[in-house]
Amino acid sequence: MARPQGRRATIKDVAELAGVSTATVSIVLNGGEETRARASEETRTKVLAAVEELGYAPNQAGRGLRRGRTESVALAVPFPDAPWTLGIARDVGVYAEERDYTTVSLTGGNWLRYLGRGTVDGAIIDASGQVRFDPGSIRPLLKQGMALVVLSNTAVPDGFDVVRTNERRACADALRALVDQGRRRIACLRNAPTPAGQDVPERFAAYRAVLEENALPLDMTLIRDVHGTRATAFSQTLDLLDGPGERPDALFALSDLAAISALWACHRLRIRVPEDVAIVGIGNSPEGEYSDPALSTVGPENHDFTDLARLLFERIEASTPPPGRILQQEWKYIARGTS
Repeated sequence: MARPQGRRATIKDVAELAGVSTATVSIVLNGGEETRARASEETRTKVLAAVEELGYAPNQAGRGLRRGRTESVALAVPFPDAPWTLGIARDVGVYAEERDYTTVSLTGGNWLRYLGRGTVDGAIIDASGQVRFDPGSIRPLLKQGMALVVLSNTAVPDGFDVVRTNERRACADALRALVDQGRRRIACLRNAPTPAGQDVPERFAAYRAVLEENALPLDMTLIRDVHGTRATAFSQTLDLLDGPGERPDALFALSDLAAISALWACHRLRIRVPEDVAIVGIGNSPEGEYSDPALSTVGPENHDFTDLARLLFERIEASTPPPGRILQQEWKYIARGTS
């Protein structure tokens, strides 16, 4: 049997070809393990053969309506190219696909509006760049019954789960290692200045704290804003190293992206790394591991986010939502060739 040209195969077509009822096809394709066991092995073989012959694809939207789910999850991520984000997208995507779920990445500023439409069953929200997380922003989503996992060191779990890191302590360990080497003019490549009246982000707070504990001045001429771009990080490093005034002997970049750009600038100026200038980034990106010399960095030793995906799907699949939980992601200083 061949389906009419130009028309998608339907569950009725599959049933007719397999010689079974549409209910049996639904049991074989959509039921859980116990439900599928009600169909014999011979019946399952016939149904699956008919599906393959007809190229039948279940209507995901219709199946979701029957189950009361959208069978989609979202990742709300402000920095889609960061190694942390790429690792989350990879592991959550695999975990979701194994459960016949679709993953949607939201990288713009209107992610909250998108989630408010009820188009997904759950979401992972990366708020790690926010100094203070506002739980009120996601309260309407929780009222909808959406499963949420929030990446934040300040959020308190309340109807949602929280993933935290010890990034401030790990950053401080890296900076103390630079000081212990005798580095005294440690420049900082940050993303942007902190608006007046707001708390300082943890990475920059670690920088200030370690300078203070070692009686080193906070020299604003050594602090450069790179605005998340390689080009700006490169040009700012050139200015730091080849401009007027005393050259810094270390660069602490608040991202691996900025740190690798700084390394390129050192190569351009024929400045030896780490002999003349040490460089440390944040993120433990694969790119940094294979740079020359290999980039010293702060971050997780491996980018395995399966536990994070498991948190989300446990909350989606639970008949009674679990209480808010905290998952701690361990970060450390990883010393390599640039320091």
